[in-house]
Amino acid sequence: MLKMLGKIFSCCLLLLPVFLGAFILHTYGMNILFQDEFFLVPLVIPDHLPNLEELFQQHNQHRILFPKIVYFFISKATAMNSLAVMWASFALVAARYVAIVL
Repeated sequence: MLKMLGKIFSCCLLLLPVFLGAFILHTYGMNILFQDEFFLVPLVIPDHLPNLEELFQQHNQHRILFPKIVYFFISKATAMNSLAVMWASFALVAARYVAIVL
């Protein structure tokens, strides 16, 4: 019984960062574009499909194709809601953390 209680307690402690991150994102997350997100606005204009040139466009010495594609679909689905992008990013980080820890 005590061993099972210890496992439950250790699981709760290991999952604490995930719950704390969700709490902070829920409390302080805002639907406002910030810094580098402004260059993605032309990608989500209504009735606009980006071409390969726009997707492969260089940004800060990088060509970020896959993040642009993900951002494009999330932004189109949520009408450019930056909170949805934050939650999607948080879900990926939390899933990776849980997979590594547990």
